[in-house]
Amino acid sequence: MFNQTKSCSKCKQFKEFVEFYTDSRRKDGLQSQCKTCFLDTKRQYQQSEEGKAYQKNYYEQYRQSDRGKDCIKKAQKRYTQSKKGKEFYRKAARRNYRKFPDRSKARNAISHAIAKGTLLPAKTYRCVYCDKQAKQYHHPDYAKPLGVIPVCTKCHILLNHSTD
Repeated sequence: MFNQTKSCSKCKQFKEFVEFYTDSRRKDGLQSQCKTCFLDTKRQYQQSEEGKAYQKNYYEQYRQSDRGKDCIKKAQKRYTQSKKGKEFYRKAARRNYRKFPDRSKARNAISHAIAKGTLLPAKTYRCVYCDKQAKQYHHPDYAKPLGVIPVCTKCHILLNHSTD
């Protein structure tokens, strides 16, 4: 069988059909630009301000979609279970302990108190601010590690942001 050729609409050169991407909407089933010219056009568009804005918007919408959220969650789980991810989080924990030793000691004291049974888990209480089920303990003073307040996640975030 002989090689069929087609003219590229951009570079005007005659090239073989294998040099063109397929396009089912076109009469001949091929794109009008050759693969090289198409990739150049695509690259230029992606580097333009319009292309960057489109990409940013597209990825933001994808991250907000259920499919995007699932994909991101799976990728984060794979990373945290990988050797590189474990090492990163180990280093971050050490860095955080050195930076805030009082916070780390207070958290450890709570964990040990719950494990021993001297303190009930936070979920057995109601949030002191909004009366929802508490999920966490808040330390108003890290010098008193067991002097904690049961709070829901939303109130805990608000408390921590208001004190920083």
